[in-house]
Amino acid sequence: MDELWQRYRTFWTPVLIGVGVFLVGIIAVHIITKDPEAQKRGLIADQSSLRGMKRPERGVAEQLRKLTGDLDAQATSWATRLDTSRSAGEQLLEQGVDRALRAAILRGASDAEARDTARLAARFDDDEVAAARAARKFATLKPQSIEQLRSGDPNVAFGGLKSEVWTALRVRANRADMEIADALGFDAIASVNRATLPGCVLSLALVADLADLAIRGGVSAFDMIKVGPNITPGQPTDFVTEWPVTIAMEGPYGAIARLVDRVTDPQHAEALLGATLKQPGGRTGRTPDGVVRFEATLAAAVVRPAVDLGLDRSEQ
Repeated sequence: MDELWQRYRTFWTPVLIGVGVFLVGIIAVHIITKDPEAQKRGLIADQSSLRGMKRPERGVAEQLRKLTGDLDAQATSWATRLDTSRSAGEQLLEQGVDRALRAAILRGASDAEARDTARLAARFDDDEVAAARAARKFATLKPQSIEQLRSGDPNVAFGGLKSEVWTALRVRANRADMEIADALGFDAIASVNRATLPGCVLSLALVADLADLAIRGGVSAFDMIKVGPNITPGQPTDFVTEWPVTIAMEGPYGAIARLVDRVTDPQHAEALLGATLKQPGGRTGRTPDGVVRFEATLAAAVVRPAVDLGLDRSEQ
């Protein structure tokens, strides 16, 4: 046998190598390629699915484009309502300062009310002297605070704005015999930098607005405000940026109901992320004085309607 192998080795060696390569190739092709029967069944299923589809009627694509435009317009409309800025064109810091000081010092008076002495005095129990003093203070503090926030140290500038708002609201809350959370909950924020400054200012404006509504509405306690401690800067590519604030209030059902009606008013809607209404202290049933506890998470929100949501691509 060995003699035969030695004699015919030059012949059998390439033959055996060729057979080995052929078998390896067959195995590789079998592994890589899909089962022809499975491909055939898939093709039959795709053909059946295509036959079951209906060709869109004429005008459907145009109608889809119109609906996309309507959705974009609706998103822009809701953006102007949800955005705490309330108006386009102003800077976020200006908007936040205006809202916070207006709530704390002018007791939520609009520009039109502030220009009308009698209407502004109505918010100060018809005290025209106090109303005029508040209007002057607002007119002085607003530009000063905006300038400090723009050009000064953000931590120091925000601390000054927070102090002015907290002082005004604390005095009003004491006079109304309403308990209010210390420093409006902003002691949880250890430091403010330039990137987080807009979120802090808009969150302060939201809390100030809620505190003003609570004081004027007859709420007995605004005793829990949780802000931060991590205020993150929003991204310009985000359609909406939210800075959540969790609050809790106690008071007569009517006072709480009026406040809830205000924050859910479509014309002045806040970003309400969740809310509960219950008896204080975990009690059940109806209390003799009708006192309820309102807990909610709201958010200072900035909406960027110009950001592409990809609605036009979804129809494809």
